[in-house]
Amino acid sequence: MRAYLALGDIAAAESWSDRVGAVLNARAIPGTLPAIDQGRGLILLAHGEVSAARQALESASRGWRARRRFWEGTWTRLDLAEAAVRARRRGEAAVFLDEARTAAAGVGASAVIAAADRLTTQFDLARSAEPWHPLSAREFEVAQLVAAGLTNRQIAQQLVLAPKTISAHVTHILAKLGAARRAEIAAWWATVRAGPGQGQ
Repeated sequence: MRAYLALGDIAAAESWSDRVGAVLNARAIPGTLPAIDQGRGLILLAHGEVSAARQALESASRGWRARRRFWEGTWTRLDLAEAAVRARRRGEAAVFLDEARTAAAGVGASAVIAAADRLTTQFDLARSAEPWHPLSAREFEVAQLVAAGLTNRQIAQQLVLAPKTISAHVTHILAKLGAARRAEIAAWWATVRAGPGQGQ
Protein backbone atom coordinates (compact mmCIF):
# COMPACT_ATOMS: atom_id res chain seq x y z
CA MET A 1 0.00 0.00 0.00
CA ARG A 2 2.81 2.41 0.83
CA ALA A 3 4.20 1.84 -2.65
CA TYR A 4 0.92 2.96 -4.21
CA LEU A 5 0.81 6.00 -1.95
CA ALA A 6 4.41 6.86 -2.85
CA LEU A 7 3.32 6.88 -6.50
CA GLY A 8 0.34 9.08 -5.67
CA ASP A 9 -2.16 6.36 -6.60
CA ILE A 10 -4.55 6.76 -3.68
CA ALA A 11 -7.33 4.77 -5.35
CA ALA A 12 -5.08 1.72 -5.81
CA ALA A 13 -3.82 2.04 -2.22
CA GLU A 14 -7.39 2.26 -0.95
CA SER A 15 -8.46 -0.77 -2.98
CA TRP A 16 -5.49 -2.79 -1.69
CA SER A 17 -6.16 -1.69 1.88
CA ASP A 18 -9.84 -2.67 1.62
CA ARG A 19 -8.98 -6.14 0.27
CA VAL A 20 -6.32 -6.80 2.90
CA GLY A 21 -8.50 -5.36 5.66
CA ALA A 22 -11.33 -7.72 4.71
CA VAL A 23 -8.99 -10.71 4.90
CA LEU A 24 -7.56 -9.61 8.26
CA ASN A 25 -11.05 -9.07 9.68
CA ALA A 26 -12.19 -12.48 8.42
CA ARG A 27 -9.21 -14.26 9.93
CA ALA A 28 -9.34 -12.13 13.11
CA ILE A 29 -5.74 -12.85 14.06
CA PRO A 30 -5.16 -10.43 16.96
CA GLY A 31 -1.53 -9.71 16.05
CA THR A 32 -2.54 -8.34 12.65
CA LEU A 33 -5.68 -6.30 13.42
CA PRO A 34 -3.91 -2.97 14.11
CA ALA A 35 -2.83 -3.02 10.45
CA ILE A 36 -6.42 -2.20 9.51
CA ASP A 37 -6.35 1.07 11.47
CA GLN A 38 -2.88 1.87 10.21
CA GLY A 39 -3.92 1.38 6.60
CA ARG A 40 -7.04 3.47 7.11
CA GLY A 41 -4.94 6.19 8.75
CA LEU A 42 -2.54 6.33 5.80
CA ILE A 43 -5.42 6.53 3.31
CA LEU A 44 -7.09 9.31 5.31
CA LEU A 45 -3.78 11.15 5.48
CA ALA A 46 -3.38 10.86 1.71
CA HIS A 47 -6.87 12.36 1.33
CA GLY A 48 -5.86 15.26 3.61
CA GLU A 49 -8.19 14.21 6.43
CA VAL A 50 -5.52 14.75 9.06
CA SER A 51 -7.64 14.63 12.21
CA ALA A 52 -9.35 11.36 11.26
CA ALA A 53 -6.00 9.96 10.11
CA ARG A 54 -4.45 10.76 13.44
CA GLN A 55 -7.25 8.96 15.32
CA ALA A 56 -6.83 5.83 13.19
CA LEU A 57 -3.04 5.91 13.55
CA GLU A 58 -3.24 6.39 17.31
CA SER A 59 -5.53 3.36 17.50
CA ALA A 60 -3.03 1.35 15.43
CA SER A 61 -0.16 2.55 17.64
CA ARG A 62 -1.97 1.42 20.79
CA GLY A 63 -2.69 -1.94 19.17
CA TRP A 64 0.89 -2.54 18.11
CA ARG A 65 2.23 -1.52 21.52
CA ALA A 66 -0.21 -3.82 23.32
CA ARG A 67 1.05 -6.67 21.14
CA ARG A 68 4.70 -5.64 21.55
CA ARG A 69 5.15 -5.37 17.79
CA PHE A 70 8.25 -3.18 17.56
CA TRP A 71 8.56 -2.84 13.79
CA GLU A 72 4.95 -1.98 13.06
CA GLY A 73 4.64 0.20 16.15
CA THR A 74 7.72 2.22 15.31
CA TRP A 75 6.56 2.80 11.72
CA THR A 76 3.24 3.98 13.12
CA ARG A 77 5.12 6.56 15.21
CA LEU A 78 6.60 7.87 11.95
CA ASP A 79 3.14 7.95 10.39
CA LEU A 80 1.90 9.92 13.40
CA ALA A 81 4.85 12.31 12.98
CA GLU A 82 3.83 12.90 9.37
CA ALA A 83 0.24 13.56 10.45
CA ALA A 84 1.51 16.01 13.06
CA VAL A 85 3.64 17.82 10.46
CA ARG A 86 0.63 18.15 8.17
CA ALA A 87 -1.41 19.48 11.09
CA ARG A 88 1.42 21.96 11.76
CA ARG A 89 1.95 20.47 15.21
CA ARG A 90 5.71 20.63 15.09
CA GLY A 91 6.37 19.93 18.74
CA GLU A 92 4.31 16.78 18.53
CA ALA A 93 6.07 15.72 15.32
CA ALA A 94 9.46 16.22 16.95
CA VAL A 95 8.42 14.00 19.87
CA PHE A 96 7.19 11.20 17.56
CA LEU A 97 10.36 11.37 15.46
CA ASP A 98 12.55 11.27 18.56
CA GLU A 99 10.63 8.26 19.92
CA ALA A 100 10.98 6.40 16.63
CA ARG A 101 14.70 7.18 16.30
CA THR A 102 15.44 6.19 19.90
CA ALA A 103 13.56 2.89 19.60
CA ALA A 104 15.18 2.13 16.24
CA ALA A 105 18.68 2.96 17.46
CA GLY A 106 18.22 0.54 20.35
CA VAL A 107 17.82 -2.41 17.98
CA GLY A 108 19.85 -1.17 15.01
CA ALA A 109 16.83 -0.62 12.75
CA SER A 110 18.62 1.58 10.22
CA ALA A 111 15.65 1.63 7.80
CA VAL A 112 13.47 3.29 10.45
CA ILE A 113 16.20 5.80 11.29
CA ALA A 114 16.60 6.63 7.57
CA ALA A 115 12.83 7.12 7.24
CA ALA A 116 12.82 9.40 10.29
CA ASP A 117 15.67 11.39 8.76
CA ARG A 118 13.78 11.75 5.46
CA LEU A 119 10.69 12.98 7.27
CA THR A 120 12.79 15.42 9.30
CA THR A 121 14.27 16.76 6.05
CA GLN A 122 10.78 17.30 4.62
CA PHE A 123 9.84 18.97 7.88
CA ASP A 124 12.90 21.24 7.63
CA LEU A 125 12.12 22.21 4.02
CA ALA A 126 8.50 23.00 4.86
CA ARG A 127 9.45 25.36 7.65
CA SER A 128 12.43 27.02 5.93
CA ALA A 129 10.51 30.09 4.79
CA GLU A 130 8.83 30.67 8.15
CA PRO A 131 10.71 28.91 10.94
CA TRP A 132 8.24 30.20 13.54
CA HIS A 133 5.17 28.71 11.86
CA PRO A 134 2.56 27.98 13.24
CA LEU A 135 3.37 30.51 15.95
CA SER A 136 3.10 34.26 15.71
CA ALA A 137 6.34 36.23 15.86
CA ARG A 138 5.69 37.10 19.54
CA GLU A 139 4.85 33.49 20.42
CA PHE A 140 8.04 32.40 18.69
CA GLU A 141 9.99 34.85 20.86
CA VAL A 142 8.30 33.50 23.99
CA ALA A 143 8.94 29.90 22.88
CA GLN A 144 12.65 30.70 22.53
CA LEU A 145 12.75 31.95 26.12
CA VAL A 146 10.78 28.96 27.39
CA ALA A 147 13.31 26.72 25.63
CA ALA A 148 16.09 28.65 27.37
CA GLY A 149 14.56 27.59 30.69
CA LEU A 150 13.08 30.91 31.81
CA THR A 151 9.97 30.99 33.98
CA ASN A 152 6.89 32.98 32.94
CA ARG A 153 7.85 35.71 35.42
CA GLN A 154 11.40 35.93 34.01
CA ILE A 155 10.06 36.05 30.45
CA ALA A 156 7.61 38.80 31.45
CA GLN A 157 10.46 40.84 32.93
CA GLN A 158 12.63 40.39 29.85
CA LEU A 159 9.86 41.30 27.39
CA VAL A 160 8.33 43.96 29.65
CA LEU A 161 4.92 42.26 29.65
CA ALA A 162 2.56 41.09 32.37
CA PRO A 163 3.11 37.53 33.64
CA LYS A 164 -0.57 36.82 32.81
CA THR A 165 0.14 37.76 29.18
CA ILE A 166 3.10 35.38 29.08
CA SER A 167 0.98 32.63 30.60
CA ALA A 168 -1.61 33.15 27.83
CA HIS A 169 1.14 33.05 25.18
CA VAL A 170 2.51 29.78 26.62
CA THR A 171 -0.99 28.27 26.60
CA HIS A 172 -1.43 29.26 22.93
CA ILE A 173 2.02 27.91 22.03
CA LEU A 174 1.26 24.56 23.66
CA ALA A 175 -2.05 24.33 21.80
CA LYS A 176 -0.58 25.28 18.42
CA LEU A 177 2.29 22.81 18.78
CA GLY A 178 0.05 20.03 20.06
CA ALA A 179 2.23 19.90 23.15
CA ALA A 180 1.36 19.26 26.79
CA ARG A 181 4.52 20.42 28.60
CA ARG A 182 7.09 23.20 28.42
CA ALA A 183 9.74 20.56 27.67
CA GLU A 184 7.95 19.87 24.37
CA ILE A 185 8.22 23.55 23.48
CA ALA A 186 11.97 23.20 24.02
CA ALA A 187 12.03 20.07 21.82
CA TRP A 188 10.20 21.97 19.08
CA TRP A 189 12.51 24.96 19.46
CA ALA A 190 15.50 22.65 18.99
CA THR A 191 14.11 21.70 15.57
CA VAL A 192 13.82 25.33 14.42
CA ARG A 193 16.67 27.15 16.13
CA ALA A 194 19.00 26.57 13.21
CA GLY A 195 16.46 27.86 10.72
CA PRO A 196 17.41 30.54 8.17
CA GLY A 197 18.05 33.90 9.73
CA GLN A 198 17.92 32.62 13.28
CA GLY A 199 21.63 32.62 13.87
CA GLN A 200 21.25 30.39 16.91
